[in-house]
Amino acid sequence: MWSDSTYSVVFFTGVRSDHNIIIAGSSCENDGLCHIIISCYSPNGELFKPFGVNGKCIYKSDEGRRFVKLEKNIAILQPDDKLLISAASSQGMMQKYSALIRISAEGFLDTTFASGGVIDKYSETDFADFLCVEKDGKIIAAGQTFLGEHKVVVTRYFENGKTDSTFGIKGKTIIDLAHTEDVIQSLFIENDRIIIVKKSRAFDPGKIYLSIVRLSLNGIIDYSFGNKGELIISIDNPDR
Repeated sequence: MWSDSTYSVVFFTGVRSDHNIIIAGSSCENDGLCHIIISCYSPNGELFKPFGVNGKCIYKSDEGRRFVKLEKNIAILQPDDKLLISAASSQGMMQKYSALIRISAEGFLDTTFASGGVIDKYSETDFADFLCVEKDGKIIAAGQTFLGEHKVVVTRYFENGKTDSTFGIKGKTIIDLAHTEDVIQSLFIENDRIIIVKKSRAFDPGKIYLSIVRLSLNGIIDYSFGNKGELIISIDNPDR
């Protein structure tokens, strides 16, 4: 698909309301610098030329917004056919750069979102693994934070990309329920509650826990759910 690059991977496929097909992937050059490519195809498999430039939108890295060795890429197609992408680049064990990018239905950076369509995060602490959109257009991003231990962090943004400071503490909730190495597995909204499924490695090295955590839509752990906000299922550790 991208024969001029040394490495490429597709991380999203979806069908828009107009039945056109969206494919998003990353393409990396010899120096490791990576770009994000979004292509739009008509139902008959031909490039949909009105999208972007001749059917493609290319988000190029540069020195200001630099992806090197892209490792985490996710995307969701919003009901209005805008594509929301979370991309993260890391070198070694530390996070270097991540971004939340929104592409308009026409195939260009959505300038109504954040700063020119991009939320930049130069952080060694957290990045998004899952995204979802509330009925009112607010965006929920959930992933990992590395504050001494792996914890789950949930952030909410307004539809325009600004952080919603009414959510959690200044727009963010960190879920710390006495486990280590929490890894989020799923995120969805049901009956005005945010549901997070995560896998946790406890202090007992012989056990791994699958747990479900429920948050209210204002980012507060719902302590009426399960045992103090968490339903825990113990499973054997396949690595022991």
